[in-house]
Amino acid sequence: MAAPTRTENEIEEVRNFIENWILYMKMFKKAHYGGEITREDEQNFLKLKSLVARKHQYLMDSLGSDYIGAQPVTKILSLCVNLQIITRVNRSHYVDVETKWHDTFLALNETMGHLRYRLQKGGKGK
Repeated sequence: MAAPTRTENEIEEVRNFIENWILYMKMFKKAHYGGEITREDEQNFLKLKSLVARKHQYLMDSLGSDYIGAQPVTKILSLCVNLQIITRVNRSHYVDVETKWHDTFLALNETMGHLRYRLQKGGKGK
């Protein structure tokens, strides 16, 4: 079996990032809508934020202009310091974060589509 191409690796990295991005929003929503927040939840959220930030930087560095709509990720992460604070945010802040998150989610899927198209067009990719 041949080693994955660069494009195949990039697709896998974006797919993993999208999974973490979805988990981030699930944790955000749980906190905002009054779900019980344990110490473990808080630690997991902070670890996830750190992972998302590192992977976001990696994608920016490795994909460059192929990383569509990357700019809001860092802003979204900075708007949500921890789960306890999220439990106290007002509705307009929640809607702002959710809207930015969704726009970024759509851009990530556009990035994925672009990479898949490049892989299909170029055979095995870069």
